[in-house]
Amino acid sequence: YAPLDVFYDVVGVSSSTCPGNSRLFTITFDPEPVLDPTVGTIVCSDEIVGVTLNTIPSSVAALNYNVINKTIPGGITQGGSNVPAPANGVGINYFTNDTYTNQTGSSVNVTYEVRPVSADGCIGDSEFVVVRINPEPVVDPNLTASVCSDDVIGIILNTNGISVGADTYDLISVVPDAALVANAGNVSPANGLADNAIQNDTYTNTTSNPLQVIYTVRGRSAVADGDCLGDESTITVTINPEPVVNPSLDATICSGEISDIVLSTNGVSVAATSYNFTAVNIISGAATPQAGNAAPGGPFNQDVIRNDRFENVGTIDAVVEYRVVPVSPSGCLGEEEVILLTVQPEPILDPSLSPAPVCSDLPSMITLVEQAGTVAAASFNITGIAVQSGLIPGGSNSTIQNGVAANAIFNDSYTNTTNSSLTVTYTIAPVSATGCIGENAQVIFTINPAPEVADLNTITCSDETSEIQLTTSSGSAVATNYEIIDIRPAAGLVP
Repeated sequence: YAPLDVFYDVVGVSSSTCPGNSRLFTITFDPEPVLDPTVGTIVCSDEIVGVTLNTIPSSVAALNYNVINKTIPGGITQGGSNVPAPANGVGINYFTNDTYTNQTGSSVNVTYEVRPVSADGCIGDSEFVVVRINPEPVVDPNLTASVCSDDVIGIILNTNGISVGADTYDLISVVPDAALVANAGNVSPANGLADNAIQNDTYTNTTSNPLQVIYTVRGRSAVADGDCLGDESTITVTINPEPVVNPSLDATICSGEISDIVLSTNGVSVAATSYNFTAVNIISGAATPQAGNAAPGGPFNQDVIRNDRFENVGTIDAVVEYRVVPVSPSGCLGEEEVILLTVQPEPILDPSLSPAPVCSDLPSMITLVEQAGTVAAASFNITGIAVQSGLIPGGSNSTIQNGVAANAIFNDSYTNTTNSSLTVTYTIAPVSATGCIGENAQVIFTINPAPEVADLNTITCSDETSEIQLTTSSGSAVATNYEIIDIRPAAGLVP
């Protein structure tokens, strides 16, 4: 690559063909630099081209270079800080930091036409530097979802249908709103993930408003396509809130009373517009559901179990378990909530308390008591006393009142002056120590009539017989015999 000479020996010839003396001329040719044809390269979209210009070893060195032109095919975009072309007298790294974005489906070539220039100012031949730009995958910008709390987000990662496909994906970050609770099994940021990496992620939103989680991802093309990373893309997922059943709905009632449970949410979550009633079970004790009680199903309003009743005639509390799922206005299901209804037992009056008939004016001797096998009665309510016509109540008899003792009617007595048996019907409800009132029951007290001696007063002469025949008054019961209780003759009478 040294200068080379060319020698010319020249003789002038006149018009008459006479030659002159010869003259020796020397022309020195300085060498031209030759650009290294291997400086082209292959890079990914958005990477710097990294080309360092150089000459081949057998040529003279280049002092600088002239960039004659660069050819950029359609479909790709050059970086904003790329150097201009043409440009003369540039250095070896003139376009090293140029970048190109290729979001097509295949590789494209950017071609720089370059001529090296020696220190002597000799310009070499044009050489074409080819930089292949491998495409980057572009994540589909329409990937988004709006799901209910606790539902899988269901997103399958994909490209936009124009760029090269992604072989894998890098999950750069996951940023949920502060009130969202991520499932423990959700995917964490990592590289080289499959397209279904975030498909089964779930989040719990128990607030009153929709919340968001933002995924930042980028695609990576296959090795055959250059193993190129795409730009980061964000995917926004909206998590609609789920209602939360009020945890304070448990209730305690007496046997036969309505539950009076009105379903509601906890005051923090989104409100429920309906409820699914999934199950009802008696988990302890014994209770009988009453006709008209709610059956599992839905959707129902908040009063679905309000009028439910259960009969408990045992000796211990029964516990009824309701399982309820609230439903939001957008159709999001909340967590199943267990509501416990405690049904306290009611006492049952002993049905054998009606005594054998007694005679007029004798006490009933009835002691009130509950039926064996039912909860004990602490007191009794006398809710009715029906006395048949012809009976005269004793002056200290019981009256209609609540909270009486077991001996409340023990000393009740009635005078029966008719000629047939008559009854008194007591209507009584037993009351447990917890205040649970049993069903009204009847105790029938039968009073047999007492015969009434007729008015037998008479007047006779001394020493005559009285001629009195003992008998009962009209309308009275017939006497089968008589007892003479006393004889009191007046002074002066001799029997």
